[in-house]
Amino acid sequence: MIIPMKSRRRRFSPFTNFMINWILTPLVVLLFVVYGVDGLLRLTDPLGLGRGVDDLTAISYFYRPDPRGYSLPPGTHHFSNWTVTINEDRTRLVPAANANATTTLTLIGDSVTFGLGVNDADTYANHLALHCPNVFIRNTAVSGYNINAIEKTFAVYGGADVYVYLAVFNDPLPDQGYMTSTRQQVSYVETYLGRALVQPRPVTPTPVDFDGYIRRVQTLVDTYPLLLFALNDDFGQRFKEAFPQATLLTFPTQTVSPVDKHPGAEGHEQLAREMLPLLADYGCKAMEAE
Repeated sequence: MIIPMKSRRRRFSPFTNFMINWILTPLVVLLFVVYGVDGLLRLTDPLGLGRGVDDLTAISYFYRPDPRGYSLPPGTHHFSNWTVTINEDRTRLVPAANANATTTLTLIGDSVTFGLGVNDADTYANHLALHCPNVFIRNTAVSGYNINAIEKTFAVYGGADVYVYLAVFNDPLPDQGYMTSTRQQVSYVETYLGRALVQPRPVTPTPVDFDGYIRRVQTLVDTYPLLLFALNDDFGQRFKEAFPQATLLTFPTQTVSPVDKHPGAEGHEQLAREMLPLLADYGCKAMEAE
């Protein structure tokens, strides 16, 4: 005859049951959901939001002081899905540049000219170099630069035969303090929630002291052999009113991600295609029609 054993199941006090059922279990489920969703967003990142924040956090951490303010140190820097090579003189590598050319064209600007989000070979600087075989193309741009750093760039990289300045909306703004001493881990869940709940800033906000900025650019025009370009947005239209000789470039439709409007690889090719006819006097050849 088999005698059934009494259950040895441990019974908890009502308070302990309350803590387990209403506090600990929901907390574990919440943490699992949050970290699970965060992991899924890291794998897919459908809007490119997380990688964009990751890259900006990383690039700010890597910045080091230089006479213009800050820049990436020499070497190769790897980001989410793009790589940057910085020369010993703190300029970005232009793989197709002809270092033996007798004519030097120096690119001045910030993140668009620098090529934020694209590899060295995909920047518009490199596309220009491919079609300007007798010109040494130097890319001095750094993400986040404003007019203060741009003025210093002319002084640091003097002696060019021609300078090309692509003006964008943040150039008149005050220093943003991009350098940071810590590299923080970005929460993709927080980033996506922030995007969903917070109204994004306008792409072209009203510049601070626009007239003062224009006067400073005019001084550069009077001092250096300078070609002016701007993107054809609200800021670009105002820039064109101040400098009729400036060329407006079509805002690239192909961008780094759906939310990051920096030009992608095809966007940089588009910019170079529109710039090249203005550089014919330096032996540059237009791209063949597609």
